[in-house]
Amino acid sequence: ETGSKKRTRPVRSKARRIAANVRERKRILDYNQAFNALRLALKHDLNGKRLSKIATLRRAINRISTLSMFLHSNP
Repeated sequence: ETGSKKRTRPVRSKARRIAANVRERKRILDYNQAFNALRLALKHDLNGKRLSKIATLRRAINRISTLSMFLHSNP
């Protein structure tokens, strides 16, 4: 019967899964450090509150747009 076959995924070894988890934790750490660096570059204090990631990105976009307009208006 053609509809009764199940697809099976190869079983990953425990060591491969652990290695993948380590890589993912490092990726997330790097990602968060990049956001922290961007927050510092924006130099915006919300009375000790940290900007969310989306707010950080929006402020960065606005800052880039403002600087771009400034450069184009002042040759």
